[in-house]
Amino acid sequence: MNQRMNASPVKALSLALAGVLTMEGCSTLPDMRLAKQSKINGDYALAIENYKALADSGYFDAAIYLGDTYLQQDHANAERLAEASYRKTAVDGTNAKTRGYAEVRLAKLLARKQNATVAELKESDEIFRKLYQQGNDEVLPLMVKLHMAHPQLWPDEDTLGIINEAKLRGLPDANLALLLLYKRQGYEQANLSEMALLCEEVLSQVVGCYPELAEIYQVSNDSESISILFNKAKQQYQLKLLEPSILYRMANVLVKTKQSEIRPTLADDTYQLVQDEYPRALLARIRLRLDNPYFSNSEEVLHLLAQAKQLHLPEANMLTGKLYYDGKLVPLDPVLAEKNLLKASGQFAAADYWLGQIYLRGYLGKSDIQKGQRHLLLAARAGSKSADYALAEMYNGGAGVAPNPTYSYLFSGLAAEAGSTKASLLHENIKQTLSLKQQSEAEGLLAQEKQFRAGDHQDAIALSTPTVSSVATTDFEASPIDYPSYEWGVSTQFSYRWDDDRYLGLKPNGDTNEFQINLKPWIKAELNEDWRFFTELQAFAATDVTEIDSDQGGGSSDGFLGAREFWFDYKGITSYPGETLRLGLQRIREDDGIWWDKNIESIRWIFDTTTFFAFAGVAQQFYQYRTDENELSDSDKDQLNLFTTLSWQWQPGHHIGSRVLYKNVDADPEAVGQTASQDDLNNLARGDFYWFGLNTKSDYFNYRSEENIHYYAELTWLHFDGDNATLSPGSQPSTIAGYQSETADNVAIDLGLRWKLPVAPRVHLGAAMAMGSGGNGSDKPNSFVQTGLQSNRSRFTGTRASFHRFNEAYRAELTNLQVATLYGTLADPSQFDLSVVYQYFQRDNADQGVVASGVSAPLVNGSKDLGHGVDIVTSYYFRQILPLVNWRFERDAYARLRASTFKPGDAYGNDADSLKYRITMDVSFQF
Repeated sequence: MNQRMNASPVKALSLALAGVLTMEGCSTLPDMRLAKQSKINGDYALAIENYKALADSGYFDAAIYLGDTYLQQDHANAERLAEASYRKTAVDGTNAKTRGYAEVRLAKLLARKQNATVAELKESDEIFRKLYQQGNDEVLPLMVKLHMAHPQLWPDEDTLGIINEAKLRGLPDANLALLLLYKRQGYEQANLSEMALLCEEVLSQVVGCYPELAEIYQVSNDSESISILFNKAKQQYQLKLLEPSILYRMANVLVKTKQSEIRPTLADDTYQLVQDEYPRALLARIRLRLDNPYFSNSEEVLHLLAQAKQLHLPEANMLTGKLYYDGKLVPLDPVLAEKNLLKASGQFAAADYWLGQIYLRGYLGKSDIQKGQRHLLLAARAGSKSADYALAEMYNGGAGVAPNPTYSYLFSGLAAEAGSTKASLLHENIKQTLSLKQQSEAEGLLAQEKQFRAGDHQDAIALSTPTVSSVATTDFEASPIDYPSYEWGVSTQFSYRWDDDRYLGLKPNGDTNEFQINLKPWIKAELNEDWRFFTELQAFAATDVTEIDSDQGGGSSDGFLGAREFWFDYKGITSYPGETLRLGLQRIREDDGIWWDKNIESIRWIFDTTTFFAFAGVAQQFYQYRTDENELSDSDKDQLNLFTTLSWQWQPGHHIGSRVLYKNVDADPEAVGQTASQDDLNNLARGDFYWFGLNTKSDYFNYRSEENIHYYAELTWLHFDGDNATLSPGSQPSTIAGYQSETADNVAIDLGLRWKLPVAPRVHLGAAMAMGSGGNGSDKPNSFVQTGLQSNRSRFTGTRASFHRFNEAYRAELTNLQVATLYGTLADPSQFDLSVVYQYFQRDNADQGVVASGVSAPLVNGSKDLGHGVDIVTSYYFRQILPLVNWRFERDAYARLRASTFKPGDAYGNDADSLKYRITMDVSFQF
């Protein structure tokens, strides 16, 4: 190695570490995954902090999640805050899909809002109608449900006519809407068999029918149908075709339907099935036992509470307090009840209601009226009508409190709004005792209190709100989650490939024609909270020696067994779910495939948040890990890589970033006198390579993006410092004459622009240009070269199909190359896509060679014209194998055709074939 190389790794490593340290300082970046994890763990404050920061920055999906999180909190302002978040997104959302999601949530909130005004109910109806007219059939049952709940607002509405019109159009959701209409009549009058048939007919299309059918069967006491329905639901859930919330609602039906006996065992089994993915189900299992003590015992319920504690679910403290407050499964213990309920105070109305009763009734030995009053007021203002009634009774002379008829009138009126007969009776009785002046004063206070609860924080009642300090943790030990946990699967791909002639007719035996099978079994293990492990193996077989796509392992073979990935992940660096340290054989890639997309031995730090993405690490390949050829070729040995990438999403869907890679090639040089061509020169260089790139992009490679315009641009500079081979002049074939020290600088440019037409199915038109400079000489390897970690495969046309950026038949690299690209796509991402791509290739420097793995033919003259290429790539996505076979894949399978042609240009001479073909057919699925 020459002397210049000694300091280079230090410089490159310093640059990479600087990037890492910069990112470690970004410890307050808002992140969607952190918010979601915090929400699951019950840390609503942190979830709201992250969602709100993202929503304020224009991430409207975060604004929707923010509204959802507000509604999961048990406080008086939850509905008001959620409504504001939904409204803003419904108006300002960046695309129709996002606005539609927000409008549905807003309409549902207005429809079920406590004490909703006529204007709010009418607005909800208007939103549902608009969405229905725009083709959102799923809102029809919601609209019908709204009309049935408030028939006085739509006295002339022909609800049945609307439903029948939808049924004539063949809308499956119309069946659910009709069922809800029948349900409004009451189960005694309705024909249960007819109701059940409505949902049975469309069960595979309308998942909302699962809970409704469960309720019908439960009311009918139809045990056999219940068993069949729940078995089907569990099977669909395990296939990822049903959300856990659906099974949760079904289980709720079994224990909450008043018209029949409960089925606690089946409900508990269903809750248990989904509780790991849906923690509310774990809480439901606890409530089931608290409400039905005969079904459980103290040891079991304490174990479940410990699990909830381990998951940091805030309801766990409240339910533990209720356990000791009720004294049914364990001895009554007001001290332990108070200790746990205080931890949930201010978060859940029930916790403050029970605390109020403990203090007011003197369960701790002596009545504490002040504390009791404060906690009952907290509960009442968080929506507890029971707390309102308790306050009304208290101010009516109960619990040793001096009577205050005005306050009693106020709180009994609030409690009566929930339909409580006893609250209404108390309210009327107190009204009879009040003078007109007192009634006027009470009505004024009632209006002010309602304003307060709606969000106006000018307190109308002279009662202070208690500040409750936290206390020690519970007395019992928390049971840890069972580790390790495992996931596994097998990716399977069958392929047929016909490659016409890689030698362009200039040499024999250039055709290949073979069938392939590629099996990739994998297993992922969560070893504990911080460590996980992943491995993916590979079994490949073909009917003849064939070139393997770079994203499938690369090289040529007719069969082998191998290892693709084998790594450990450490996630305990910070609280960000997307920050890890990964060690082992792993795939290093980014969506464009131009810099890196390769399995390689590496130590890599990854920082992946909503607004910022980065990774940095060191990598070097030591073995192929394949049975056909484990050792590396001489040219691939002793290549050390230090790398980093940084990307900032400065506004939703728009990124700027940089990438840096240092590579030290320290392999033994090829011997002087050995045969070599001009195309080999770049592979013969030994020394230090530095790549530095600056880029900006929208979600160009994200097929899910709904934006109308997508763009991508990157400028890359390459600096080389090392030893180059020189070729002997005039000799045929040429040989290596020697080596000389040299520095060289080259650049590459990659640009792309795509437009989504306002039609359905989705249509894209796009153009791209890429250039890798070719240096300025014919006898030195001073062209731009890629990193050696690239695949050049990506979803650059905006569909789900990933294929070669520079023509499937030609498969060029960005060395001494200029490429102009035009393409069009037609796609429904859930079902199919079609891409048609035209490309023109030419050399940047007519005196330099090019690199193209699809063609092995010499460039015979000084022409820049390399040729033209056309790719036609179409895919069909499916889960069910045959319409009559009741079995589906867990993930989308696909059948894909990649048909590619390349027409050689003048640079290949007149003797080359006029056209080269490459056709590949793939069928891929996962078990």
